[in-house]
Amino acid sequence: MNNQGLPVNKRDRTISSKFAVRIKQAREKKGYSLKQLADMIDTSASYINRLERYEKKNPTLSIFFLLSEALELDIWELLHIAIEEKEAKTQSVEAILLQNSFSIRGVNNVSIDAKICFADIVDMIANRMDKRCDFKDFLQLGEMIRRLHEILDKDGEIKKGA
Repeated sequence: MNNQGLPVNKRDRTISSKFAVRIKQAREKKGYSLKQLADMIDTSASYINRLERYEKKNPTLSIFFLLSEALELDIWELLHIAIEEKEAKTQSVEAILLQNSFSIRGVNNVSIDAKICFADIVDMIANRMDKRCDFKDFLQLGEMIRRLHEILDKDGEIKKGA
C-alpha cells in the first residue's frame, strides 16, 4: 500500500484566479508589502507573489486560514472565491484577462498589475456605470484609467531596458 495516500490530480485542486486578485487587493489595501505579509504568515515573499500572479494555484488550507487572518478577510468568503470558477461553466472576463497574454497601447504581455487594473476598469464599466452613476463615479473611473497608464508606462520602460 502507498504510504503517501491517494493519488491527487492537482488540476482538480486548482483555485480560481479571482483568489489571486482578492489577495493582492486586500494586501495593497492594508498597505502591506509582499515581505510584510509573508512574515505575518511565516512564508516567503516569493510564495505570496506567485499566489498573486496566479502561478501558485493550489495553496494549502492552512495558507487560506493564515491569509484570512492576516488580511482580515472572512475565511468563508475567501474559500468561496477560490472555488467559484470551478462551479461556473464560463469564465469571467476578469479570469480571461488574468489568464491570457494581450497587449495594450503597444505594451505586449502586460504585467499582472496592468491586467488587474484593466479588469477593475472593465468591472466598473460593466457592473457599476449605469444611468444612476454620478460625477464621483466618472472621477473614480478616470483615476483608474490614469493608474493603468502609469502601470503601462512603467511596463514599457522595463521592457525597453531589458
